Amino acid sequence: MKHTRSHILSIILAALAAFPAYSQDTLRLTLSETVRMAQEQSPQAIAARHSFRAAYWNWRSYRANMLPSLTFTSSPSLNRSISSVTLPDGGESFVHRNQLMVDAGLTINQNIPFTGGSLFVKTALQRLDLFSEKTSSYNTTPATNKTCSDTTSSNGIGKSNLSVIPNQKRT
Repeated sequence: MKHTRSHILSIILAALAAFPAYSQDTLRLTLSETVRMAQEQSPQAIAARHSFRAAYWNWRSYRANMLPSLTFTSSPSLNRSISSVTLPDGGESFVHRNQLMVDAGLTINQNIPFTGGSLFVKTALQRLDLFSEKTSSYNTTPATNKTCSDTTSSNGIGKSNLSVIPNQKRT
């Protein structure tokens, strides 16, 4: 038993002697360099930098929200169907319905910084094409404005309806 312990100990010592030990380099700093490193690399300094960056980007986001915005919306809808219609004599007739409805709107929005509200002006246009009857009709909203902070009042300039005479050729 003593014999095997001495062999193991001699193998470990031989292995340690085969690999030379390297000493770590020493870093020598002056007091001002140490203070500067602490100011740049301390957890509190890193947290303060991140806090400053977050505040900066919050401010940039606030400024971007105060810029006016322009929004265009559109929603086309094509309806091709066969519907049953009850005739005056009680019978049923099947009618082909081919229609295209297109809505388009344009909105300009401006946020108001000190009140938290916003103003917007909106205009819209709707077009309905009945292909089986070869007619087109339009519905327009020239302009509507409203303040979002006061949702009870609405000042709309008006709506107008315009219909095209049936069987008119479309280009």
